[in-house]
Amino acid sequence: IPFCELQDLCLKYLEPDFYEYLRINGVTDPSVITYASIDEMMSALDNQVGGSHYMSNYQPIQYASDCKYNAIQLNVLKYVTRYKRKNGLEDLKKAIQSCELAKVCPFPKTSEWHDDKANRYLLDNDMRKPVGMYFLWELDMCHWNVVKKCIQELIEEEYGETKE
Repeated sequence: IPFCELQDLCLKYLEPDFYEYLRINGVTDPSVITYASIDEMMSALDNQVGGSHYMSNYQPIQYASDCKYNAIQLNVLKYVTRYKRKNGLEDLKKAIQSCELAKVCPFPKTSEWHDDKANRYLLDNDMRKPVGMYFLWELDMCHWNVVKKCIQELIEEEYGETKE
């Protein structure tokens, strides 16, 4: 495949930032990409088993990868991101439980803050700003009590439930 044709194809179907997408996926020489490898990269993000709650242009797994999130951070992020499109209050309670687990089973903080990626994530996933930005910042810092408080405030606002 000629590189310019490949770039056009990827810009049309993959991440808007072609070179960043390739870097994230470990491709150092774009000339070695084949249609098969493009299909492989695409299928993992385009196909979802059991719903469509992660079908935004910038999914939780992509943001977590870009910002070097650990497993607990990814869990909290995915539950808070999808709650409106999947399990509602149950997902928010799972996010709180993940915060509690982080305190007793701590993972090392490996995350890196990126304003541009956070803004893109919030916009692509229809998350409220500035509360969403504050939530992402605290999640990035692994400030579990503050993250939990953000989620509890969201539960109260959305469902009228107060802290248990």
